[in-house]
Order: sequence, then structure tokens, then C-alpha cells
Amino acid sequence: MGGDRHHKLALNASAKRIAWPSPFDAMIDEIKSHKGRRIVVLVTGDPLWYSVGARILKAIPAQDVRFFPQLSAFQWAACRMGWSLADVETLTLHGRPTEQVVPFLAAGARLLLLTKDATTPAAVAALLRASGLGPSKMTVLAHLGGP
Repeated sequence: MGGDRHHKLALNASAKRIAWPSPFDAMIDEIKSHKGRRIVVLVTGDPLWYSVGARILKAIPAQDVRFFPQLSAFQWAACRMGWSLADVETLTLHGRPTEQVVPFLAAGARLLLLTKDATTPAAVAALLRASGLGPSKMTVLAHLGGP
């Protein structure tokens, strides 16, 4: 089970492919419908850091789940930017209001933000301008760890 992007990362797998259901919360029912069979949920990065793992653990006992975490988008971005993760704020705007970043906006602040889609950088730039931080430098990275 995964998004198109995730399935494309595993083209050589011969397993049955299941797309993320819509709404996303239907994913838990889909996973439970395969009880007694192995199901792999494809996500990128660390499944318990702003990812689907925490949502799965709210509905399925931990002893029935096995995680194989990889580098998170935050780790990839921090390495690309040359920033220590201990010295930055990490937030997700995926599925959350963009305005939640406002308390973290300050001159010299280093923020790593997971985005919802291609519209998020412009929304963050608008918040920077509204906060008097319009000249701030922004770097947008995509498909970290991928091609």
C-alpha cells in the first residue's frame, strides 16, 4: 500500500499494489481488511516522525507492526543545507495549517518544513512578508533522497 510515488520506487516488486485510499483515514480499515496476511505500507523516511506510523499505531497493536525507518526528509534537508538538526526547528505543514509556522518566524531562524504540495512555499513566503521578514532566504528541496 502506498502512493503512486512510493510504488514507483519499488517497480520490481511483484506484490499486489494498493493505492492510498481516500479519505486517508480509510487506510486503517484497508490495512485491517488484510488481517492474517502480510501487508507492506510504503512511506518514505522515518515512519514515526510526522508520518503515517503514529496513525497506524493508534489503531493497530504495536506487536502487529514492524517498522523499517530510513533517513527522514528532515535529515536529508539538514545535510543538504549543512545545518545541525539540533539547531533547527522541524515542523510539518502537510495536513496542517500553514499558519502554525508563525510562532517560529524570527530573524535568523532556521526552519525545516515538510510541505503539503507545491503551493506551500508561496504560502510560507506570504507569512514571512506579513511578519516583516520578506527578505528572508528560502530554499525549496523536493524528492530528497530520490532521483
